[in-house]
Amino acid sequence: MCKNHAVVYREDLKIKNMTASAKGTLEEPGINVRQKSGLNAAILDQGWGILSGLLDQKMEEFGGEVFAVPPMNTSRICPDCGDVSPLNRLTQARFCCRKCGFEGNADVVAANNILRRGQRLRACGELQSTAAVQVNRPSRKRRAGQQQEPIRRDPQAPENA
Repeated sequence: MCKNHAVVYREDLKIKNMTASAKGTLEEPGINVRQKSGLNAAILDQGWGILSGLLDQKMEEFGGEVFAVPPMNTSRICPDCGDVSPLNRLTQARFCCRKCGFEGNADVVAANNILRRGQRLRACGELQSTAAVQVNRPSRKRRAGQQQEPIRRDPQAPENA
């Protein structure tokens, strides 16, 4: 991805908030604690935070940029009519707009919404890159016909160093 794309938009998921405990307190015990515990384990097993960090790091190495897009309703907005409704995504896999009838794979619809929102916010100057871009960084590879720079030795260093 980093070699083939100069810009990546990703959903700015708050993983810490998503994996918060559902136990509650003695006065107000939580509900569905076992299910929430399983969901938390699944989220943490996927390593989303590590993936985001590695993506930022690699995009920086290759001179690209990563933009974290606010996640609000990215999987509920119809890409055709713009209708926002929790009823548009009743299942994990299918997106079906209740207003205009648009249908599609829910993950593809969400990815397109993230891309469009990211481009819109970036054009307005409301998004900052999460990967610091290195401009004019030294090339690691020598081109054909290019001579290697001589190694400069420190005059104070011992001979055997």
